[in-house]
Amino acid sequence: MIKSIKFRIKDKNTGKILYQMGRDTNFVWNVLNSASRKKWKESRSIFHKFDPWYAAILNGASKLLSINSQTLQAIMAQFHKDIHQQKKQLRYRGKKSPKWIPFKALTIKVNNGAIKYNGINFRFWDSFKIKGTIKTGSFTQDSTGKWWVNFSYETTEEKKSNGIDQIGIDLGLKTTASCSNGETLDINDLKPLDQRIAKLQRARKFELVKVLHKKKTNIKNDKFNKFVLSLVKTNNLVAIGNVQGCTKGNMARSRYQNSWSVLKNKLEF
Repeated sequence: MIKSIKFRIKDKNTGKILYQMGRDTNFVWNVLNSASRKKWKESRSIFHKFDPWYAAILNGASKLLSINSQTLQAIMAQFHKDIHQQKKQLRYRGKKSPKWIPFKALTIKVNNGAIKYNGINFRFWDSFKIKGTIKTGSFTQDSTGKWWVNFSYETTEEKKSNGIDQIGIDLGLKTTASCSNGETLDINDLKPLDQRIAKLQRARKFELVKVLHKKKTNIKNDKFNKFVLSLVKTNNLVAIGNVQGCTKGNMARSRYQNSWSVLKNKLEF
C-alpha cells in the first residue's frame, strides 16, 4: 500500500536555501515549456517521453543549479505527464508561483527528524514515524511561505481497529456528517471566519486573506481528524453514504464547504 504524509520544516535558517532551489526548479520547468511551445509551433507535435532532446538540454545542468540530476529527471517526468494529461500548452512558473522541489529516495537520507538533500540537512517536526520504505517525495511551499516536506512510502502494515461496533454515516448540507449513534460533525461555526475573509478581500489585504484561509483549513482538518479517530477507535466497520449531484445552484456552496471527500480520504487512511 502506498501512503503519503507531510511534515513542517524548521525553515528559519534554511528557508532561503529552499527558496533558491524552488527558483531553479521553476527555471528548468520554463526551459522545458519554452522548447515544447517552439516544437508545437513548428510541427504541431510535442516531445515524447524518451525524446533524446530531454537528455541533451538537461545534461550537466545540475552542476550549475542547486538541485541534483534526480530532481531534474523528476521535473521532466512531471512536465511530460502534465502536458499529455491536459493536452495543451502549460503555463510558465514565475516568481510568485508555488515553489516545488521533487526528489527521489536514492538522493536523500532521513534520520532523527532531519532529511539530507544535496549535502544540506533540513530539520522538520517528526510527529509521525514512517513504517515503510520511502519511494519519492518533494519540498513544497504553501501560500503563507511555510515549507513542508512530503513523502510517499510503501507499507505492508494494516492497522486494525479494536472496536466491536458498526456505524453508518449520513452526509448532509447543514450538518456535515450524522452518525447512526447520534454523533454529528458540524463545521458551520467557521462561517464568521468566512465573513472576515470576505471583508479583508474587499479591502484588498490579500496577505491576511492567505493567513486566514490557512487557519480555516487547519481548524477544519483538526475537526475531521478528531471525528475520524473517535470512530475508528470504537468501530470495526464504518459505512459512509455516497451523495451525488448538488454541484450547481444554491446547494453547491454548502457541498464544497463541507468537504465530504476529505472526510472519506481520512477514513480510508
